[in-house]
Amino acid sequence: MLRELDDIRLTQAITSKGSADLVRCAVTLPSGTEGTVMSAYPNGAVDVEFYVGVSDNAPYGYVLVTLEPTQFERIAKNAA
Repeated sequence: MLRELDDIRLTQAITSKGSADLVRCAVTLPSGTEGTVMSAYPNGAVDVEFYVGVSDNAPYGYVLVTLEPTQFERIAKNAA
């Protein structure tokens, strides 16, 4: 199971406004976009934060999206 602050990569493009009021209108994130897990749920779903850049649409620069397990893959951490 994923944990908070794990990194993930989208396996498919998504278009979303996100689950918080961090952006004013929907943004499209292409497949391969990387994000950070903010919350992980027992069913495999996660809340992920993506940096989309500061703009009029995204004044904080981030979008928070809830993803199902089929929409992402975990990025393995390098062994130190």
